[in-house]
Amino acid sequence: MRLQSITCYAPECATQVTARGLCEKHYARLRKHGSLDFPIKPAERFWSRVDRSAGPHGCWPWLRHRTATGYGRVSFRGRLSLTHRLAYALTYGDIPDEMRVLHQCDNPPCCNPAHLFLGTQAANVADMLAKGRGPSFQGERNPRARLTADDVRHIRQRVADGARRGDLAAEYAVSDVAISYIVLRKAWAHID
Repeated sequence: MRLQSITCYAPECATQVTARGLCEKHYARLRKHGSLDFPIKPAERFWSRVDRSAGPHGCWPWLRHRTATGYGRVSFRGRLSLTHRLAYALTYGDIPDEMRVLHQCDNPPCCNPAHLFLGTQAANVADMLAKGRGPSFQGERNPRARLTADDVRHIRQRVADGARRGDLAAEYAVSDVAISYIVLRKAWAHID
C-alpha cells in the first residue's frame, strides 16, 4: 500500500502535513494563538494596551510595563521602544534620528498623539527646566559640594564679623573665589 502525501488543510496552503492536518507553520500558529487566523496586527495590539477612555483631549496612559521614571516601554517588531515614541511613529510616521518626542502634558506614560510633538534634545532639556522638572543639584545635593548649609552660614557670619576670606578658604579647603561667591550670594544663594 502506498502512502499518499497529505497537504495542509489551511486555506491556500499546499505544504505537507506535520501534525493534526496542518503544516508546521499553521500548527505553530494554532498552538500559539488558538486559531489559524493571523494574530492581531502589532499596531492594534499596541493601542489595545493604551487607556483611551479620557477622550481625544485627555491623557492616554500606557497600561503595561513602565520604566522607573514612568515611561511606558514595549517590544515592538523585535525592538524595545518607549511607548510615547511608538505612538507618535504609528500616528505621524518615522521620527528623524536627531529628534525626540516630547510631551505637552508632562505625563510620562501618556501616548495620546495630540499631546506629543517633536523637538531636539536641547529643546527637551529647556522644556524640562522651564517647567521645574529637572534634577536639583543645588547646595548639598550636588555630589561635588564640599560645604554644607551650616558651613555657608558660618562663613557669611565670620566674614561679617571681620574674618579674612583667604583664612576661611584655607580652613574649609575651598578657593578664595568660592568664599567670595558665597559672601556675594553668587553661590549658595538659596541659603539665608
